[in-house]
Amino acid sequence: MTEPYTPSVKGAREDLRDWLRRYRTARNRKRDLDNRLKNVLADLNDPPLGGQGSGSPGGGMPSAGAAAIAYKIDEVEQRIKDQQGRMAQIFLETSEVIDLLPDIEDRQLLEKRYIDCQGWQQIEKDLYLARSNLARREAKALDTLLQHKTVQEKLAAWLDGLAV
Repeated sequence: MTEPYTPSVKGAREDLRDWLRRYRTARNRKRDLDNRLKNVLADLNDPPLGGQGSGSPGGGMPSAGAAAIAYKIDEVEQRIKDQQGRMAQIFLETSEVIDLLPDIEDRQLLEKRYIDCQGWQQIEKDLYLARSNLARREAKALDTLLQHKTVQEKLAAWLDGLAV
């Protein structure tokens, strides 16, 4: 059983922000993997000039290279699939935590920030609030979430996992 989560208020907010940012991190990781796959496939379709294909018999790409590329493509595709699973899990956990907020405007703010991965400038435009008001609302919403035992347990378990 994990110990109750009891850091300072400011430290707790930062920890919760980091926990909520996991979806953005997972989404960025998937984007990087998608780009890697795209680049490998582009390299296959348009190999670099020189060195290969000299015109002499046996001067082309060795067959072991083709197998290695196929293996690499499979590996990247599997990593993308695994990352999609992680994203889905993190999305659900994040949504469940944000849904604990009683105020719909606070939920909307945190959804835009941590699920839609919007920057503060875009959120200001969408919610018609100044940055200072958004910061106060976010702090209040995070403090409200930190009062929930469920959030405290999730945060403590996540921090324990980071310490390992």
